[in-house]
Amino acid sequence: LQQTQIKPELVGTVLPDNKKSNGEFIGNISQIEEIVSINKVDEIIFCSKSMTSQDIINAMLHFTSTDVDFKIAPPESFSIIGSNSINTAGDLYVLNFNAISRSINQRRKRFFDITISALFILLSPVLAPFIKCPLEMIKNLFSVIFNKYSLIGYHEGLTSSAGKLPFLKKGILTPVDALETEKVDDQITEKMNMLYAKDYKFKNDLNILFKGFQKLGRKVV
Repeated sequence: LQQTQIKPELVGTVLPDNKKSNGEFIGNISQIEEIVSINKVDEIIFCSKSMTSQDIINAMLHFTSTDVDFKIAPPESFSIIGSNSINTAGDLYVLNFNAISRSINQRRKRFFDITISALFILLSPVLAPFIKCPLEMIKNLFSVIFNKYSLIGYHEGLTSSAGKLPFLKKGILTPVDALETEKVDDQITEKMNMLYAKDYKFKNDLNILFKGFQKLGRKVV
């Protein structure tokens, strides 16, 4: 939660069993109704590593007549999933591990963009035969240098993840270009976007660039 793009006001953490709480916790699960009422809590996030599914459901049932929202944090996951009630479809909090939004990663990405774009412009006479629409490639590379585009950005057009990922400029290439196939469904595309956003690595950009090299001349819209 501390690493997510959404910055909630954290009231506190609650013990998942009925043991007496210490200074780290504001109570235990048997006191959850009282805790929510006193602190005017509007959202509860359960950790499924610490509680069974049945215990989570039982706790949620105490709030069926309230406006309390619920989320569940799965173990070994990079997201918190859930719904605004036990009857509606959920949304997603993307946690930032080595996220693209970190300032050091923004600088690294910008350095990558400028360095590779300048190098490819210099080598454009040699690269041109291997690129679809080489003139468009040169135009794209200059746009990257002038910070209009990035060499690599999200695959756009997915409404399900819109506004939930750290901001990136439009990319000439996307994480999907690292795949061998052209036919990729929205679910895989969305996952590729999220993986790219949550764990930025220089080598990932190099891999996408290597796999999608011939597409540098595509028109960015």
